Amino acid sequence: MLSGLNRERDRIDEAVAGLPAARDALDAVIAATVPATTEDPATCYAAGSA
Repeated sequence: MLSGLNRERDRIDEAVAGLPAARDALDAVIAATVPATTEDPATCYAAGSA
C-alpha cells in the first residue's frame, strides 16, 4: 500500500509542477483574445464564439 501512495504522491507532484506553465499559456491566450463587442447570443454564435 505504501508504494501505491508514493506513486500517487509522485503523480500529483508532477501534475502540480506543470500548472504554472499551463497557467502562463492560458494567460497568453486570454491576452491575445479580442473581447466580444456584443452580448447578443445570436451574434456570438454567428461569430463562432458560442
